[in-house]
Amino acid sequence: MKVSNYPLSSSKRLKIFLLAFITTLSFIKVVEAGRYKNFTSQYSAEWDTIDDSGTLRLKITLRMKDLDITSWRTQGDNGLWMGIGFGSTQMAGSDLALCTIAYTNSSQDSFVCEDRYSEARGQTILDQSRQIVDLPNGVGSTAEFDPIQNKYFYTTEATFKRNFVNTDPNPDEDKQLIFDSNVDIIWAYGQMSSGTANYHSQRGIDKIYLSSNSMILKTLTYTGLIFLSAILYFQ
Repeated sequence: MKVSNYPLSSSKRLKIFLLAFITTLSFIKVVEAGRYKNFTSQYSAEWDTIDDSGTLRLKITLRMKDLDITSWRTQGDNGLWMGIGFGSTQMAGSDLALCTIAYTNSSQDSFVCEDRYSEARGQTILDQSRQIVDLPNGVGSTAEFDPIQNKYFYTTEATFKRNFVNTDPNPDEDKQLIFDSNVDIIWAYGQMSSGTANYHSQRGIDKIYLSSNSMILKTLTYTGLIFLSAILYFQ
């Protein structure tokens, strides 16, 4: 290893900082790309592993952007549902999270995410023991008017957490997720009418990778290694 007996100049310190900063940003982008999926141009999901009081849990955010809601009323009759299912490439046999919101164009509008499972296509059943917990995400829903198209467009998101290993009394209702592995998922979204979920607008299948390490932990570790290497080299 090359060791210098000269103190670091301010320009060299700046170069070290910029190197570490740029490398870390690049690393974060790579990690984020592995934990983010655009299912469509409007519907996407982001996920991470979190330490929840000593227990590792899966945190998921489902997002919808630019949904045309011009025909919606603000009495709560209209709304949106977003869903994701684990452990299967078809609806039957999937362990589902279903998030719904009733639209009133108010700051009080919020999603409720339910733990469900499916025994047949087009049917979802509420689990006996809820393994999904809603999480505040600090991001409100927005309805913006586009004067060119003369339409209102809706952007919103729902965040929840769930266990990797569930303890439902009925084991058929929940899939056990495995750390550091790819898991089959199904996804779908649609509109609500009078509190009832309409048939999906779009649906599909995919795979996501579930890491046992959080993105924040990996980023901090990588940043620390960059700084340590630079300090040791230029001492």
